[in-house]
Amino acid sequence: MLAVAAMRIVALCCLLTLLATPAFAKDVDTPPSASKVKHMRGDFSMNGFINLAAGWQRFSRDPVTAQAQDGSFPGPLGEFLPNVQRNTIPSPGQDNLLFAVQLLELDIKKTFGDIASLRADLQFGRAASASPVGAFNLEHAFAEVRLSKKYNVQLRLGRFGHQAGMEPYQPYYNDTISWSILWRGSIALGVSTGVGLSADFSDNFSFYFSAVNGLIRDQITNFAHIPSFIASGVLTWGPEIQQSTLVLSAFGGFEANNNDDPFVGYDAFIQWWFTKDWQLGLESTYQYHWTSATGPSTQYIAGLLNMHWDVTKRLYLVLKYAFCWQTNAGNNFLNLTGAEQKTHEMSLGGAYYVAESAKVKFEWRSDIIDPKVGNVQNVNGAAVGFAYAF
Repeated sequence: MLAVAAMRIVALCCLLTLLATPAFAKDVDTPPSASKVKHMRGDFSMNGFINLAAGWQRFSRDPVTAQAQDGSFPGPLGEFLPNVQRNTIPSPGQDNLLFAVQLLELDIKKTFGDIASLRADLQFGRAASASPVGAFNLEHAFAEVRLSKKYNVQLRLGRFGHQAGMEPYQPYYNDTISWSILWRGSIALGVSTGVGLSADFSDNFSFYFSAVNGLIRDQITNFAHIPSFIASGVLTWGPEIQQSTLVLSAFGGFEANNNDDPFVGYDAFIQWWFTKDWQLGLESTYQYHWTSATGPSTQYIAGLLNMHWDVTKRLYLVLKYAFCWQTNAGNNFLNLTGAEQKTHEMSLGGAYYVAESAKVKFEWRSDIIDPKVGNVQNVNGAAVGFAYAF
């Protein structure tokens, strides 16, 4: 029944796409942006994305120690391999050549004037086609109510994304095909279930505060679960089409060993359009995990550089470098990079817009994993992808 329902939703989306006129939507990272949200029945809107990928990568002839918190592995195809490998560690010297249906996403929103709204982002995939989301993933699902117009105070309840973390969750908006260890390892935080408050203190500064089930693992671990907390300040400046952003976040909670072991951390990033063609992205993030009985306390020290160059209105190039140092082996509950090790990830890529909301992406990536115990590993590969917003 679920498969039939999913097919009906996809068929409806395809029909709407054929009837609608292609247009643009805001994309901060690239001047040629996605498509505008289509408005139907006054206060109902829906848009979507489809992302496809193909590529090759090779592991060096050394035992693999790197597996991120989300189950993924190094390399440009790292997000696809858990389904291909059936959750087993890749073999030393392994080659992978694959074609993947990354995901089909439908974003649905219902508004009730300027007082309240409902939002759901639905992701569909196929594990047998190497989709990281499997058959279905409820990425976002939340209700939002405006409590005050003066500062646009909003109350949000459900599953929603946080402001921390420079890389976007949606593949279309990510400069590269792959994600860094910061995203895959939940070093920079992504999506959680809980309650949040936000306020706009000016046209350029907003504040967010959330209490959630889990910042690293979005799940309930037991009935005595203690919420995790995150607070973020967001400063923006510049023209809307190329808006620069500075985000500072602090967070903490209890998400390991049945709520016995706390962690705290911060994330700070800037995306700065310092010319009309060049954007500099810098991120620094840190976590400290206390461990009572199951292992040593662990620190995660990480950073990300993303240099984006709009060569023309249709072509951009990007240089990305990510680093993460896991200072101890972690424990049986949270081991975000796989081992006590240092991870270096280097990508050179870009995209060419074949249409206003469709782009072909390409990426060469080279990873170095340097564990405290074991040999240094190299993972090299290349990938191409197609991303379309409708």
